[in-house]
Amino acid sequence: MTSTRPTAKTACLRTTTEGTPTRENRSSRDKSATNAERRARIFVQHMSSSVKPPSRHRTVLLTWLGIWPIITLVLWLLLPLLLPRLPLPLITLLVTAIVVPVMGYCVMPFLHRHFDGWLRR
Repeated sequence: MTSTRPTAKTACLRTTTEGTPTRENRSSRDKSATNAERRARIFVQHMSSSVKPPSRHRTVLLTWLGIWPIITLVLWLLLPLLLPRLPLPLITLLVTAIVVPVMGYCVMPFLHRHFDGWLRR
């Protein structure tokens, strides 16, 4: 008599519709699910959880606290060089082309990590 229990190599964790984890045989899983589909399913589960969204007013304040020093620094460094040579709309284009990626990829993730508890109060 052979055992139908899944082995450690073939068993995997799956969430049922009730949200409780169950084990099932890897051969019976839908193998057509791509990584993107799995990530999308995890994202939807995460978004449907009862995590309180950050306060809008505190998020705005945190954004201002991040953007003000960056704009000040970029203008302090570039304005004396660019103002005599370029019109203001082009200077603004260059400054925003520098500030927006710095904010999006460096400053805001840092600020959100360090002020997450304060944001969600």
